[in-house]
Amino acid sequence: MPLLIICGIPGSGKTTRALALQKFIEETHGKEVVIVNEENLNLDKNTFYSGKSDGLTLDMIHEKSCRGFLRSNVEKSLNDQTVVILDSLNYIKGFRYELFVLARNAKSTHAVVSKIQERLLTTRCSATQVLNRSEERRVGK
Repeated sequence: MPLLIICGIPGSGKTTRALALQKFIEETHGKEVVIVNEENLNLDKNTFYSGKSDGLTLDMIHEKSCRGFLRSNVEKSLNDQTVVILDSLNYIKGFRYELFVLARNAKSTHAVVSKIQERLLTTRCSATQVLNRSEERRVGK
């Protein structure tokens, strides 16, 4: 079954869209849907994406291990009975290509859904609003 890769900046509505897609596919097509994201795998996003102490530099080692963990869980979930939705930043083109190869090897299709363009155009959500949402989530935890 298909692999749907949702990518976009934090706070752009990726998880909301993933949950809506899951509900739609399960209700209308009766297919099992697995969402793979940091929350479902009990990974702390702040640990992997917050960066070093200066707040500007990503910690590449932690981020790479997170991508590896996401990739392995996508690979485990890909089969002919399940739709897999990867809900993460997914901004690295090479990582998306690895996911394409996984889908191809599983004889499946894949699609990439970019949340930044859709969100900014359809709901007129500014980049400032997205950043404010992200900050609220970070402070709220």
